[in-house]
Amino acid sequence: MGKEPVIEQISKQDKLIEVLQKNFPQAIQKTEKGFLINKEQLQRALNPKACQVIDEGLELRWVGKREAYHSAYSLTDKIVQPLKQQSKDFKNTGNVLIKGDNLDALKLLQNNYFEKVKMIYIDPPYNTRNDGFIYRDNFTQTQEQVLDELGYSKENKEYVKNIASAKTHSGWLSFMYPRLLLAKDLLRDNGVIFISIDDNEQANLKLLCDEVFGEWNFVANLIWQTTKGAQGIVRENKIVVNNENILCYGKLKNQFSFYGLKRDESTGFQNPDNDPKGLWKRQYLQRFGHGFKKRKIINPENNMVFEFETPYTQEKMEKWIANKEIIFPTSNAKYPAKKEYLAEYKNQKQLTSFLGLFSTKADTEILYSLFDGVKIFSNPKPLDLIKFLVGQATNKNDIILDFFAGSGTTGDTVMRLNAEDGGCRKFVLVQLAEPIDKKKNKEAYDFVQNELKKEPTIFEIAAERLRRAEAKIEKEQNKKTPDLQQDNSIKIDTGFRIFELVPDTQKQIYSVKEAKQSELGLKVPKDTIHSNEIILYNMLLGAGFPLGKRIDCIIENACYLVKTHLLILQDFPFSRENETILEKAEAEYAHIYNHNINDDEFIHNLSKFIKKEKIRLKEPL
Repeated sequence: MGKEPVIEQISKQDKLIEVLQKNFPQAIQKTEKGFLINKEQLQRALNPKACQVIDEGLELRWVGKREAYHSAYSLTDKIVQPLKQQSKDFKNTGNVLIKGDNLDALKLLQNNYFEKVKMIYIDPPYNTRNDGFIYRDNFTQTQEQVLDELGYSKENKEYVKNIASAKTHSGWLSFMYPRLLLAKDLLRDNGVIFISIDDNEQANLKLLCDEVFGEWNFVANLIWQTTKGAQGIVRENKIVVNNENILCYGKLKNQFSFYGLKRDESTGFQNPDNDPKGLWKRQYLQRFGHGFKKRKIINPENNMVFEFETPYTQEKMEKWIANKEIIFPTSNAKYPAKKEYLAEYKNQKQLTSFLGLFSTKADTEILYSLFDGVKIFSNPKPLDLIKFLVGQATNKNDIILDFFAGSGTTGDTVMRLNAEDGGCRKFVLVQLAEPIDKKKNKEAYDFVQNELKKEPTIFEIAAERLRRAEAKIEKEQNKKTPDLQQDNSIKIDTGFRIFELVPDTQKQIYSVKEAKQSELGLKVPKDTIHSNEIILYNMLLGAGFPLGKRIDCIIENACYLVKTHLLILQDFPFSRENETILEKAEAEYAHIYNHNINDDEFIHNLSKFIKKEKIRLKEPL
């Protein structure tokens, strides 16, 4: 008899097989080794009038691709452990910083951020000789099992493992593929992903993203300038590259749009005649070129005649004159112009694919200032660049994800942008506890070890940057609006919750589908049971709520409330006081960690206080 886990994990393959079995039974066959897909039957079912099966076509292939795909959907044994002491304003913030492997994090986030993220920005390792990041220096037991399930021989397994852990194109693609597959599922239908990359892997990444997101959802390859100098061909016939790429894909391109650039008087828009339609600038009507017709219009105020070539129709220009949208010159030696209103220009929501200069120099100085002159990173992503992307792609209530957080630029950016426009954007950052190379960056290494008294990792740099950025923003906000500090409705969220990914060694959060009869009575020793905090936040995750969701304590160490959901960690007496508390909570659902329920009547008594009488039992082994 199986027990229901706290966090339910269903592989994507199982979901797809279920869809095929339900809708296309003729196209799927079960065998001893797994399922077989009949391509011709599937094609016939999808489009019987044009049934054509193509066995060859354009496809990106590399060593280890099958293993990389399956590793995206293999189950994880990681759970979240809250680190309250290292967090800022843990109870009230909606921002999240996760310490751990982003592949495990992305799998966990499927539970509570599925199709909820508006924007993803990532700056993955570039696969260069100077890049010290090793994509996979060891294979986990799960990945070993994937290779076994895929039928790899011992020799082929070793080959795939060696390729995947090396700095090859195949190794890099195997590293990126599963992460992008999982990232896509987190995006809303109108969501967008930006991926920074240099020329070394740009071509491969473009093909990989075409496969993952669909080439029809490609938005643009944005180019940003990294330095002002060293342009063009220099000595020894070398070309100095002073730009990088940002690949942009929409989840569904037809549902995504940029919000448009902010325009004001400084960009040429003015309103000298106090036009009630707002700011405008001149758009001259004269056009020269083959095929343009000669038009004639008359200034109604002085009957001055203007004749010129233009692509616009006579009727359209007469309408503009009637609406007082034509600006006439005082001499017919010049040509009339049309008012181009700011609102109309703004609604076009157009951006150029060349973003211009976003130098890392300024951001290096920002980090120097935040870290009291310590050289933390030599090449951080420009804060203004990320702020530009976030500002163009999100509104004030969206969720932004960065699962290669690095020094924490994206989190810093979101907090600063919220402080500027009063937004409530939330960030989710993931960063591996990647060791800082003492030889390459001694200042950062010594800073973390000696001043922060922590293990020198990039994660600690990101966490400390967020703390210092939060303090700076709070200080700036207090100076600007000291009279508004009592109004909680406009308080900027500059806090963040830190969670660490840890293994569920005792299988108290996850469970197997079937248990042997001899294991049903197994009791886990009390000293190995997870803390209440770990249980609580994994129940929050299992219930489908964001990790930044507010939790209110109803009964200490026993009962908590999230919106209309009760999270029950252990049983408690139904005293008059506790019953009054439950009645006021007006809960509709209850999620129960059944491992700690000792009273046989507890669930029956609790059901009286659940409005929709729906109780979910969470029973790990």
